[in-house]
Amino acid sequence: MMKQPGARTLKISYRATFNDPVSQSPATGEDPGFGVSGAITGDGTFLGDSALWYPVPWRTPAQRSVAITAPAGTEGISYGRLVSRRTSGSVSRSVWEEAHPVGVLTLCAGPYRVESVRVDGIEIYSYFHAENASLAPAYLEATAKYLRFYSELLGPYPFEKFAVVENFFQTGYAFPSFTLLGGMVIRLPFILGTSLPHEIAHSWWGNGVEVEQQEGNWCEGLVTYLADYLLRERRSEVYRSRRYGAAAWSDFTRAFSRAAGKDLAPFMNQWLARPGAPGLSLQGVAGVRKDGGWSVSGKAVQAGPLYDLRLPVLLETAGKPVERSIRLARERTEFAVASPDRPKRLLLDPESQLFRRLAPEEIPATVNSLKGSQRLVAVLTDDCRAAADTVRELVASLSRADAEVVREADWQGRASGADLLFCGLPRDRALLSFLPQDAVFSGGGVEVSGERFLFGTGTP
Repeated sequence: MMKQPGARTLKISYRATFNDPVSQSPATGEDPGFGVSGAITGDGTFLGDSALWYPVPWRTPAQRSVAITAPAGTEGISYGRLVSRRTSGSVSRSVWEEAHPVGVLTLCAGPYRVESVRVDGIEIYSYFHAENASLAPAYLEATAKYLRFYSELLGPYPFEKFAVVENFFQTGYAFPSFTLLGGMVIRLPFILGTSLPHEIAHSWWGNGVEVEQQEGNWCEGLVTYLADYLLRERRSEVYRSRRYGAAAWSDFTRAFSRAAGKDLAPFMNQWLARPGAPGLSLQGVAGVRKDGGWSVSGKAVQAGPLYDLRLPVLLETAGKPVERSIRLARERTEFAVASPDRPKRLLLDPESQLFRRLAPEEIPATVNSLKGSQRLVAVLTDDCRAAADTVRELVASLSRADAEVVREADWQGRASGADLLFCGLPRDRALLSFLPQDAVFSGGGVEVSGERFLFGTGTP
């Protein structure tokens, strides 16, 4: 901490070991940080804000500085401006200082090659390992471009520097004044135009203005909008008034209401302040000839808590499709769609534009369906060509080591209530009752709705 006039100095000495294991099989985990909050290894050091690696005061200080001492060849980095950096004998030392401290400190260190440029008064750094050092010029140039873009869009960049830092495990983190990207991530050619601007935009939203967690995380959606769509908007009054402070969803609600000239709280609260999502369906849909054309009518139904929303529907016809939007605010809303051509099919929200509960038939089979199952059972059929232990390794790789592995003969007759993962084709076709009625098994494959899949290939 920087000493203030009239202040007393308190010196705290302590030692700690940080050795969170870094996953060697990151695809098997759900946590994007693999549960690593603090690790000091031969490959690198990561001391995250959740590791509480230093005595954290109950209130963020008005100013803050950090001195990092490490073996020669190891460079350290934290928040703020680089005050000094030198190597003497077998020791390297760097000092970082913040004029406007925010949050709890994160510290990184590793065998970095450091490159830098100064653009518009901002120091821009790359801290890369030797194998990625050749990528530094491209990252420095892209960082300068996005800092200019977001400064023009949102207001002045709020920190003393920006650094792109390589991590020894695969992450995409944004901290005040630097981003921490995994080495494999840095090498991906599209990162310069996707993840990098996303993490830079967090300098304004999420770091420059922190998230008041009691009302939920508003910043990810906003940063995704800014980074993925790069739409120019006016300079942000909300950002200028909240910089170095915190903002909540209610602040955005008030700002949007002022801009719209009406109270948007009821609309926003239905999405932000209660759990769940609308469950929508169509009932009584019928088509009749009318005035030389056709009219398709029915009811749009909401299940559960009611939402005020607009439901997109698409009427497929013998000619040109007809798109309509139906305003829903009640449990049942009658509608009618006119078409000059004979109707074929009416689809509810065909492009999944709404945040809603999907009907079971809309949900494709995915790995996440297995990971999220309340009860998963792996069934070994008679023609399964894998050993039981192999199937157990498979479900364990899906983070489902708790799944039961049984043979089909042992499963038959048991009350299910479970999601079944089959190895092979079961003799009891009743176990496949979830498939469409037109599914036909023949020749080592299955044909569903005119599309044929061969067992063992996963391809039509």
